Amino acid sequence: MSSYRGQNLFGSGAHQFHVGGLTLKHMLHEVPGGRGVRISAQGYTGRGITQTGDLLADTPEQLRGLMDAVEACLDGRVGELRDEIGRLWANVVMLSWEPAPMRAAGSRWAVAYRVQWLQLTP
Repeated sequence: MSSYRGQNLFGSGAHQFHVGGLTLKHMLHEVPGGRGVRISAQGYTGRGITQTGDLLADTPEQLRGLMDAVEACLDGRVGELRDEIGRLWANVVMLSWEPAPMRAAGSRWAVAYRVQWLQLTP
């Protein structure tokens, strides 16, 4: 079960995470009279995490409530993100929440979404 800051925001429907890699920030320095360059490591860039899925609810009002709860996390504060297979990612901030239009899904209501996360420090 995935969660953010201990809240099960996405458990109503199927979802998946794509966890990106890390990049080393660096500077290259030419060495006078030498061959090649020297590298100075300056830490990592943030790790990008993309989540896609569907939120499901019995009524449009309930679905709107789920969407509002997710959108409330778009506040610039970091938290712990647990992905769909239970891996924990510390120091994660929500960068964007992109819901599609609501649609009827049988007797329920659904909305597809995409969330962009950034892990600030691995």
